[in-house]
Amino acid sequence: MRLVRDCLYGGLFLNTALFSQLAHAIDIDISSTSSIKDAASKTAYGSMTWYHGNETGQIPGAFPTKWWEGSALFTSLLLYWYYTGDSTYNDEVRQVTW
Repeated sequence: MRLVRDCLYGGLFLNTALFSQLAHAIDIDISSTSSIKDAASKTAYGSMTWYHGNETGQIPGAFPTKWWEGSALFTSLLLYWYYTGDSTYNDEVRQVTW
């Protein structure tokens, strides 16, 4: 019985150690404007890592599977610019909306 319990705990520990690196939280202080903007910046950057339309040979604004993924991304980037004033991704948004 002890062997079974030890194996279960060992497996739980191993799974926790392996999969804890898959998800990361962003710390936000909701009373701090700079904290909220920093979290939004990290989220926008992370979203853009999935976009390859700004690479040579790729189609601007296109995603490989679903058209609405691009729509959601670029709408989010417009709102990001509107609320934060950060124009980092405005060139990409202009490229796909013209």
